[in-house]
Amino acid sequence: SGGPQGGGWWDKVDSKFLGWNSGAWEKAGFRAVPSCVVRKSAYIAPGVVLMPSFVNLGAYVDEGTMVDTWATVGS
Repeated sequence: SGGPQGGGWWDKVDSKFLGWNSGAWEKAGFRAVPSCVVRKSAYIAPGVVLMPSFVNLGAYVDEGTMVDTWATVGS
């Protein structure tokens, strides 16, 4: 659970997006396209754009950043 648009996968660490609804997305203020993976403790600032990428535990992605396709942050 926790995959984009309800897609299934399993990991020992939950997705940052597990249980999010439209209100949570609006409050977060960033864009995450399908196939990006963000682990729970990562910080994603408002204004970030996440292309299909991987953001690992404890990573900090600051305002205005685009994490481009197939990039890995924090590993």
